[in-house]
Amino acid sequence: MSQTEMLLANGERYERRFRGPAPGRPSLGVAVVACMDARMDVYALLGLTPGEAHVVRNAGGVVTDDVLRSLTISQHQLGTTEIMLIHHTQCGMQTFTDQELKAKIAAETGRRPQWSSMAFTDLDQHVRNSIAQVKACPFLNRTREVRGFVFDVDTGTLREVRVEEPTLAGFAEPARNAQSKPARPLVARPRALRRQAKELRSPASRPGQRIPAVGHETLRRPSLEGEVLGRTFADAAVHSLAQDVGVASVPRILLNHVEEHLADCRRAPIWPRKGRCAVESALVDHIDNEAA
Repeated sequence: MSQTEMLLANGERYERRFRGPAPGRPSLGVAVVACMDARMDVYALLGLTPGEAHVVRNAGGVVTDDVLRSLTISQHQLGTTEIMLIHHTQCGMQTFTDQELKAKIAAETGRRPQWSSMAFTDLDQHVRNSIAQVKACPFLNRTREVRGFVFDVDTGTLREVRVEEPTLAGFAEPARNAQSKPARPLVARPRALRRQAKELRSPASRPGQRIPAVGHETLRRPSLEGEVLGRTFADAAVHSLAQDVGVASVPRILLNHVEEHLADCRRAPIWPRKGRCAVESALVDHIDNEAA
């Protein structure tokens, strides 16, 4: 008897004690995105019963385009307004890299996958990135709340991963010293940023060229065939611009916003130039909003 046959027998027993249909519209108005890990029983963990919430699962609980598709349908067709993202400790997605998995599959099947495994290393940061992806999705405009959590598979604890929201305190003026540039008024910064953008839009944008970044180690622009270091480029470029105009620190949410712009042009030959424009635009818009 195969395992599938055994599970089908369980289905017959379930049918005998079935209590009737549940509503198709989630009564709690909640959608949950979770990892497919077999150790995590999402319904038991959250005390859910059929008809209360949507549960979307995949390897790693990654917010892919298909997850965003499901969440969009969940919101616009079935009325959910809150989103929970649940990752877990000892996740298998942290035990390999994308290149390692592709090489293994190619060796076994003779074909290399075109898709990315979306493996990750930093669990909490991956939760924060997922939250940022959901918030940045223009189709999820009915979201009232999105929060991220990590389930501990050893203790059963569900821990929330906090995300710092940007505040005016995050743009405090840097301390003055003999080597620092004089601080400029907040209202003048957008114009200064636009001047800096002209310097960033240099014609030299060939793959493999080094990019100087203030306050960061020198980066190497990846070739089109290599891994695209979008996060590193966004971090370096935003902090470089921020330092040039006297901004002391940059909130994480702004970097996520810039990375969202970069994602649309990473595979095009002109992605570095577009990326610089996105950096300038996002930083200018954010400072304009703070000044208002």
